Amino acid sequence: MSRLLDNLRVAQSQIPTVTLCDLLRNSAQYNDRLVRVHALLKQDSDYVSLTDSSLPCASASFVYSGFQEPFASCDGARKLLTIYTGYDPQGHLYDGVANVVIVGRWGVIKNAGQFDGQTGLSILCLETVKTLGDEAFHRWRYFEFRILFRRF
Repeated sequence: MSRLLDNLRVAQSQIPTVTLCDLLRNSAQYNDRLVRVHALLKQDSDYVSLTDSSLPCASASFVYSGFQEPFASCDGARKLLTIYTGYDPQGHLYDGVANVVIVGRWGVIKNAGQFDGQTGLSILCLETVKTLGDEAFHRWRYFEFRILFRRF
């Protein structure tokens, strides 16, 4: 995994930024390639998906997704993902959504959750995570679930 992360760091500027619509429309073109995507990440009962409602596609702007554990993240991004979406590789805390910028590999998802075997985006690097709502609410909810389930 560390070799992959080193390659990601070197190639960050060479990774194309694409829309979810482009991935869906030109799936074969991006097969097994690294791409950067700005999207809304939804974590719902251990299902991770990406959407972008601002881009009307001929088909839905919904992409199956999954994290390749362990995955890289910029400072604080992994913690913010857990706070905003409830994502935890040991079992989700609660359902949630967040705006993200991610780098992933397009193709068949392997060993990354509920969508294994589906075409989608395997998330390799989490660059940024931003809340859609009230920051204080998300932090309180995170703290509350940690206390209730004693998962620190």
